[in-house]
Amino acid sequence: MSLRAFSRALPRAGVASTSGRCLIQTRLASSDSHHDHHDSHAEQEVYPTEGFSFAFWRRTIVIVGAAAAFYQFAPSSESTAEKVNALTEALTLSPERTKKISDQHLLLAKQQADSRILTDGATMPVMRRLRNPG
Repeated sequence: MSLRAFSRALPRAGVASTSGRCLIQTRLASSDSHHDHHDSHAEQEVYPTEGFSFAFWRRTIVIVGAAAAFYQFAPSSESTAEKVNALTEALTLSPERTKKISDQHLLLAKQQADSRILTDGATMPVMRRLRNPG
């Protein structure tokens, strides 16, 4: 089939066919009822003007200001080292207290080992007996 014959076989938009129908394609489910604009000829929503008082910019400025203030007034590394040393001294235990805690732990571990030896030495009976044989 040549290109010219093929183009003659195609329907043309807007041209009535022999059966009297227009060949312009329309959607079967479409209707004009949804084109009702509900008597609104202009956009009804009013948007606030955006400026630097907008919530995003206000929060951004507050966060940047807080970061700058923290950087300005944060303690220096020398005072931090002094505080860490004082905290370390406050949290460390005396050697006597450490020895007492270690001895108590050793005593409890020995008691637990003795109770484990008692239960580990248990054996099952040689003969299993039923209570009410039948």
